This record gives sequence, structure tokens and C-alpha cells, in this order.
Amino acid sequence: MILKLYIFFYDCFIKTYGLLAWFLSFYNTKAAQFINGRRDFFIHNKPQLSNTNNLKTIWIHCASLGEFEQAKPIIEALFAKNKYFLVLSFFSPSGYNASKSYPFVHAILYLPLDTKTNAQQWLSIINPQLIIFVKYEFWYHYLTQSKKQNIPIILASAIFRENQPFFKWYNVLHLTMLQCFSKILVQNNHSLELLQQLPCGPVVCTGDTRFDRVVHIANEAYSNAIIEQFIHNKPCLIAGSTWPEDLAALQYFITNNKEVAIIIAPHEIDNDSLAVYKKALPTANFYTTLKSKEAAINSNILIVDTIGILSKIYRYATICYVGGGFGKDGVHNVLEASVYGKPVLFGPVYNKFIEAVELIKAEGAISLGTGIEISTKLNSLFYDNTKENEMSKKSYNFTKHHAGATNKTLDILELFL
Repeated sequence: MILKLYIFFYDCFIKTYGLLAWFLSFYNTKAAQFINGRRDFFIHNKPQLSNTNNLKTIWIHCASLGEFEQAKPIIEALFAKNKYFLVLSFFSPSGYNASKSYPFVHAILYLPLDTKTNAQQWLSIINPQLIIFVKYEFWYHYLTQSKKQNIPIILASAIFRENQPFFKWYNVLHLTMLQCFSKILVQNNHSLELLQQLPCGPVVCTGDTRFDRVVHIANEAYSNAIIEQFIHNKPCLIAGSTWPEDLAALQYFITNNKEVAIIIAPHEIDNDSLAVYKKALPTANFYTTLKSKEAAINSNILIVDTIGILSKIYRYATICYVGGGFGKDGVHNVLEASVYGKPVLFGPVYNKFIEAVELIKAEGAISLGTGIEISTKLNSLFYDNTKENEMSKKSYNFTKHHAGATNKTLDILELFL
């Protein structure tokens, strides 16, 4: 009876969410993409779901771009086997848009809203033999309908914290979802210990596949003539995935260090976001402009106004700053920088990201709370090579030590295929 009540409120929330998204779609681009991507979904997407070779179908679902990065090592390893028909779905437009040209799956789709009818239709069309949800995804009807059909469901690279609903008094619906998983693969022992207190499917600690992802990117051959020309043998700060709050925190260092090459990659590169950088840094060069051979390098500052290269150009840095740590959502991916053996700095909001917490413990990263503190620490590192080298080694060793989650995950997936 209690569960039915929770399901009722859950269904009301999903319908309200859909109506709100529809209303916002008239004013907001992301909301419009969310709605348009799901319009007449089951009619429009049948052609790309044609599994003509009758391969076993694996459905992989990611909430957004961050989860997609975690899924990539698993997806690419499965694709290389040439035995599976891979269907990749997203909840958010940011993940979907970033994956459009991804060549290692057979179909890329938006996940329809989580209603019982949608879940039943989805499963009947896709007909998966295995389902992989990545990290944080829990959709009641997709999970329960899959379990009813005896389809194995794996939760990969998951992480759990005490403040999540699973560990609260109102956890009835969440415990039901946890019990749908055939195997829960967690990133760390703390998550394992938390889940061992709950009635749920079997739990195994396999680690975080993002470590394998960044190691793979770092090992790929890469050169960038524009970045190399801009740096021109100077010490270099690369500030990646920055927001206006990060820019404000870095402003003092930028203003007072003309001899350091400073590369800033904003998290958002729409016109409104870039206008903030143009106003704050009026003499800055822009990456897309420097692609022209005639473009002159006007200052020691370069704004990367394109996507897709940040994780590769971190290798050119002397020191890295990772943005997001001054916002409510927290710091972005610190592993993309640490894999190259770079000292990593970020703002004070990082506690819910275990890799950032552990990188600080390993002395490969430092969190700072103000612009003055950041400027002081950057000056210290740039002009004290011994300290910078020590942090670099610790940062590199931390990332390398934690690689290997993909192979552990694949070994478990094979048991269900």
C-alpha cells in the first residue's frame, strides 16, 4: 500500500515535469530540445533500431555528458567485440548533442519520460538482452518493467553517499529500484559498505571507468599547432571548464602575470557566455580566430571558444585549474588534468566528487576559497619548480593507480551475455 502511494506521487511528478518542460520549451533552447527530441519518439526512431544482423542488443543509458564519459570505455570495448547491437540513450540534451557523431554505437536516442506505457513500448522495440545504467540513473518504470521481463540490469560506476534518498526513512521507492539490479558496480569501498546495509542486488567494487577514459585520451598521439604557437615555450596555466565565478577568482593572477601563457576554456561557449570573457579580458585571443594564419597573437591570454579539445590540451599546461568549484554543482572533471601529471587547483565546492577529495589527499591537488589564495598559490607553484614537480608526480601516480575499472566491469558483463 505504501509503495503504491509512492508510485502515485512519482507518476504525478513525472507528468508535471513533462508539462513544465513543454511550457519552458517556448522560451528555453534546452527545454525545446528535450521536448522535440521525444516528439513522436516511437515512430521516428524505429528505422535506426533495425538490428539486421540479429546481434545481441545491449542498451546503455546515461543521464548526461559526465555519465557518457564514464560509459565510453565500456561502450568502446563492447563495440570492438563486434558481437553486440549497442543502443545508447540520454535523458538530457547536453549528453545527446555531444554524442551525435559518436561512432561506437548503432543507435543514439533520447529516453522517453519514465511512464509505465513508455517503458513497455521502449523495451518491446529495443528488445535488449542486457541493460547498463551509468552512475546515478534510477527510473522506476524502466527498471521494474525490465525486471518483470527478466532482463539483466547492471548499474555501472555507481557512487553512493549517506545523504541520498536510499538511506532515508522515505526510501521505499528507491529500495524497490535498487532491488531491480542484477549487479551494482560501485566506484569505492565506502559505497560498497553503505549498500551492504540495504536489501539490494549483489554489489561489487570495480572502480571508476573515468580513470581508464582519461588514460586512453592521454595515451593517444596528439599535437595542436595553435596551442604550441601560442605558448611558445612559456610556463602555461590552463583553466578548464570555467564559469564566471572562476574567471573572477583568477582575475588577479591573470592581470599580474603577463609572462605566463594563460589558456581559458569556458564551460559554456554560447554568445552570451563568451561575451562575459570578452568584457573581462578585452585583449584576449580566441582559439577559432587564431586558426587563421593571418591572425596575430595579441596577448598572453587565449580563450578556447570551441568544444572537444580541453581533455587533450591539458597536456600542454604547467599547472591546471579546473572550474566549477565556486558553483553549487561543484568542480568539474579533475582527472582530465591529473592524468598528465599536472598540479591541479580548484575552488571550495568539491566534497561530493570522490576523485577530487582523493586527489587532494594524495597531494596532487589543492582546493582554495578565494581569488587571492588562488593567485598566491599559483605564483608559488610557478616559481618553485621543486614544489610543482612534487605535485605533478603525485597527481600522475594517483590517476594511474586507479585505472583498470573497465576490465573488471567487462568481466562481470560477460557473465550476463
